[in-house]
Amino acid sequence: MRRIRVSTALSLAGSIRSGRFVGNAWSALYYGAMSRPRFPNKLIVIGVSFVLAGLVLLLWTAGFLETVASLWPVAAIVGGLVLLYLRVFRDGRDSYLFFGMSLLFSGLLLLAAITAVPVALGSVWPLFLTIIGLALFLYGMRKRGGSRVTFVTPGAAMVLLSFVFLPFSLGIVSARFSEVVRVWWPVLFVLVGGVLVIAHLGRRRLPVAEDEEEIDSDADEGDE
Repeated sequence: MRRIRVSTALSLAGSIRSGRFVGNAWSALYYGAMSRPRFPNKLIVIGVSFVLAGLVLLLWTAGFLETVASLWPVAAIVGGLVLLYLRVFRDGRDSYLFFGMSLLFSGLLLLAAITAVPVALGSVWPLFLTIIGLALFLYGMRKRGGSRVTFVTPGAAMVLLSFVFLPFSLGIVSARFSEVVRVWWPVLFVLVGGVLVIAHLGRRRLPVAEDEEEIDSDADEGDE
């Protein structure tokens, strides 16, 4: 009888302790959830919204905005901002960085070309190549090893080509583009060869580094 009473008392004490433990755990979770902000990045969203609204209102008050239909590039700007928010603050995919930057800066360029700086899109088309190249370059910088070279090298090449095309599209260079290409087209072989060499060296760099780490680890184990 004494053994039964002792075991019963121990079981009751254990249940009380476990009940207190569960109660404390639930209270900690409850108060932690209550103290945690439901939308922690609301200041950034509100701030960016105010900046975008202020830019649109400034275009209207300055007389650059004639019709509401001219604001269609704002959709691309908002889409780019949403993708960048998901990537930076919500740990989204790295591809959101590429598409977000492309949409954001392309939308800004289109909005400026339609309203504040009225210019033919056919004259500034190399700038879109610059935007895509920069976005691809930054996207590639998020990668490692050979994948980085795969994206960084074409991105840098697109930026360089855009700077080559831009003087011709704006009419800064008086010579025709066909005449320049007729003389300087062999440079394309040099650029392609350089890109292939850089890509090959970039792909070989990561395995070499891993082999050196393995050799160093084996040497350390041998010294021990």
